[in-house]
Amino acid sequence: MSRVNWKILLAMVVVLWFQMGVLSLFSFGTIIFDFSLLYLAFLSFTFEYRRVLIFAFVAGCLKDLLTGAFFGLETVSLICGTLLLRQIIAQFDRRDEWVQGWGTFLFAFFTLLVHAGLLALVQERYVLNVSTWFKSVLIAGGTSVLVIFIFPIFKRLLETQSALKQYELFKAN
Repeated sequence: MSRVNWKILLAMVVVLWFQMGVLSLFSFGTIIFDFSLLYLAFLSFTFEYRRVLIFAFVAGCLKDLLTGAFFGLETVSLICGTLLLRQIIAQFDRRDEWVQGWGTFLFAFFTLLVHAGLLALVQERYVLNVSTWFKSVLIAGGTSVLVIFIFPIFKRLLETQSALKQYELFKAN
């Protein structure tokens, strides 16, 4: 495993710890910004999607283990969201801030809805209703607003340049 992958993995553990420990103190009722989704969105805009799928799998497994929820729900929803974000990134310029903001919103919203849908399948008492959709929109919206502030921090912490140049025609020798 390369040095960059270890840095990404360590940063993921720190983000998950921050999400579950510190950030839960700053919630607005049941609305809380999801830094793990924000971090996966950052990785999707920075690295090749196959690598990000592996990290989405690891992040989902860690969240499933740490929360004690039904194992696999978070993992499946993160992988589905990452695949959707890959399609968005393939169609637009990944370095554009608007694409990053809207892409993060759609990624977070879709991931939250997939998770809610799977949860409704396995839990009898969980019901999908308008409040679930509204809560998902608020979480996704709040998370995507943070792109402006958090992506530069992630970039500086990982000391990465975008691994993919989307419109590069020729490689330098």
